[in-house]
Amino acid sequence: MDLYESFKKYFDRNNDLLKLSEKMKVPFINSKVDDISKGVLCFLFGQLRNIYRSVTILCQYGFPQQANILLRPLQEGYIRICYILLKEQTVAMRAKEWIEYDVIERKKMLDSVEKSKKLNPEVRERWLKQKDDLLRSYKEIKYGGGLWPQRSIECLCNEANLEGEYLLYRHFSNKGHLSPWSTRGQVRTNGHTLGLRWGPTKEKKEIIPALGLAHRYFLLILLRLCLYFGVQPNCQLRSHIQLRGDLPEDIKKSLKCCFDIGYD
Repeated sequence: MDLYESFKKYFDRNNDLLKLSEKMKVPFINSKVDDISKGVLCFLFGQLRNIYRSVTILCQYGFPQQANILLRPLQEGYIRICYILLKEQTVAMRAKEWIEYDVIERKKMLDSVEKSKKLNPEVRERWLKQKDDLLRSYKEIKYGGGLWPQRSIECLCNEANLEGEYLLYRHFSNKGHLSPWSTRGQVRTNGHTLGLRWGPTKEKKEIIPALGLAHRYFLLILLRLCLYFGVQPNCQLRSHIQLRGDLPEDIKKSLKCCFDIGYD
């Protein structure tokens, strides 16, 4: 099953965007931004790039259902980047809170470890060994219950004017888990007859949407970061922009204002 040749246009588009994104690392790192947001956003960019690549690989081998599982973290990464960048005056603060929230989560886990009476003794000991350092870090954080990573995706979408993304997020969540929704697509019953799909697929209706949504989200991630870091999109990236008529209006306006990129 040569899926690459069957859907060459879509695979080539995604692979081309992956190659372009590799060239963006240095300009992002060398940008004039000099606070903690640079490190956080560049890290998220690198991780989301790996997810995007994985979606393409899974589709190439005929596993778009598994690729759909990765669309949720790709979209979630986009939503969180949008929220970090929502207000220029709070970008560094939100990036800092993103890192600090790890300490909050580990403190909650430590509390659970200390309360549990059935935990594996070796696991318990490993947690207790880091207790002093963790509590020290916890006290250094001025935590008043308002750190934004603690908020739901729905809240983030509402505040960042991404309400439509939340509906898609729920869709990706249903398809991503071992849920009735995802099972229904693979198992068919007709009276006493059971139909079950095994192995890879080459169905157009499954592969093209997965590749298309992955391309859209990773392009949006790239564009948000280009705008924040002040990195001019090159001609190749501009061609990807022109391919998509479904970009959010605020991105279109920003691209026009900052880089004089319009739509024909």
